[in-house]
Amino acid sequence: MFVLHEDGATNAYIGRSPSNRASVTTRNDAMTVTMGRSKSCIVAVLCVAWGLWLPAARMAEASERVLIGVLAFRGAAHVERSWTATADYLSAAIPGKHFEIVPLPLADLRQATAGGRIDYVLT
Repeated sequence: MFVLHEDGATNAYIGRSPSNRASVTTRNDAMTVTMGRSKSCIVAVLCVAWGLWLPAARMAEASERVLIGVLAFRGAAHVERSWTATADYLSAAIPGKHFEIVPLPLADLRQATAGGRIDYVLT
């Protein structure tokens, strides 16, 4: 059933009863779809789930983690403040790689380098 309103909007109602129907409203080449409350909730949950899953799936399959060990002679907080922007830039500039800063004191930096737990070292 189509209903033409005086303001130029056209409504199309689909369904057998008022509580179980969807309506489509068109106005100035724009379209709005309105559904019953339960259908709207299901659609909203699916959209949110898709929105959370898709970026995580792309990042997991498309990026290799690269660990950059940084000598933390002024503490881990200083290293994070100083080097996180560089890691973010490298991650954006080099496709398929996700760079992470790992602040380490000198003894731990030596062990991580010897054990192959980090990929690069900044001192």
